[in-house]
Amino acid sequence: MDRLRLRHLRLLDGVARTGSLSAASHALGISQPGATKMLKELEQAFGCVLIERSAKGGELTVAGQYVLERLR
Repeated sequence: MDRLRLRHLRLLDGVARTGSLSAASHALGISQPGATKMLKELEQAFGCVLIERSAKGGELTVAGQYVLERLR
């Protein structure tokens, strides 16, 4: 948990707004692999899947919505 930074919250918020990990990473000016690494760090810190990824993009899980709300 100590390793999480504000950019992790921005990434989660960006996915919630855009529906895409790629679009969120682009908006934050980070690479797709960097965004994936940050997502893994978030999910490891909270011990659950936060974003359900599909061919259509990404959507926050119920846990992801809860985490985002709590972090805000």
